[in-house]
Amino acid sequence: MVGLYAYNSIWGSNVIPDNAPILFIPENASYESLEKMLVDSSLIEDPNSFALTAKLMRFEDSSIKPGRYETKGLHSNRDLLGLLRSGRRSPINLTISQARTIQQFAGNVSEQMSFDSTALLSAIRKESSDSSLYIAGFIPNTYEVYWRTSPEGLLKRLYDEYDAFWSKENRADKLESLKMSKDEVMTLASIVEKETNYNPEKKRIAGVYMNRLRLGMHLQADPTVVYGLGDFTIRRVLNKHLLHDSPYNTYLYPGLPPGPICLPSISSIDAVLSYEDHKYLYFCAKPGYEGQHAFAKHLREHNKNASVYQRWLSSEGIR
Repeated sequence: MVGLYAYNSIWGSNVIPDNAPILFIPENASYESLEKMLVDSSLIEDPNSFALTAKLMRFEDSSIKPGRYETKGLHSNRDLLGLLRSGRRSPINLTISQARTIQQFAGNVSEQMSFDSTALLSAIRKESSDSSLYIAGFIPNTYEVYWRTSPEGLLKRLYDEYDAFWSKENRADKLESLKMSKDEVMTLASIVEKETNYNPEKKRIAGVYMNRLRLGMHLQADPTVVYGLGDFTIRRVLNKHLLHDSPYNTYLYPGLPPGPICLPSISSIDAVLSYEDHKYLYFCAKPGYEGQHAFAKHLREHNKNASVYQRWLSSEGIR
């Protein structure tokens, strides 16, 4: 009977992948902590048979390889222990999403990886003397990486992806024709990103800013004022905000700000690279929440549009 129980413990069905399809094994996990994890997640049905199989297979603390494992297709204790001993880790889909600051970027990334945001920020600061500008070196997208990739390894991967991004879809040629650096394009794209989430207008908005840059006009972009203030709860930029002295305040300082005010999306980057050629110098949000804008070639026309929008803001109680 003992032999039969041992045989069933090793080869019998004891793993229920549907209860825990993904296992994240942390660094320096002990056998006891692993077994508790399996029991708490209800991945194994009979802890005693699992413990017996682990003993027979001489599976100990040193057998455990940290990482992310997929349990799909596993049935027996032997299957599960063999997977964990082999170290056949499964990659994750890491999503790099829009972020306003490098701290927010690090927080978003670390929530998906095995390291914490402090470790990632430390690696970033080793790479750049001004970590606030380093955000210009990332492209929002989804990347297949291993959960236990180090912060340094991840940064290298993302920087390689950044280089690959610029080599595709004639972006390098477009960049050269603009006579702008990658950082400058990323900075302008970040302003476009915060001006609208309505993709059909991004190229037109980028065209307005390109016209202003060519003429030596101040960009006068409200999102740069908000970034300089560091108060991202502001919904209505007022005259008092425009007086705040910050190198990011494009009402006070000409040209582009020192760096991006957020991590821009690919659509905003491409909007700058393929900006719309027109004569507009002004734009103002239209009343409503659709993200669309009224464009103008002359200040008088723009002031009318702005007056309509300001009245709408007041009617909505947005102060």
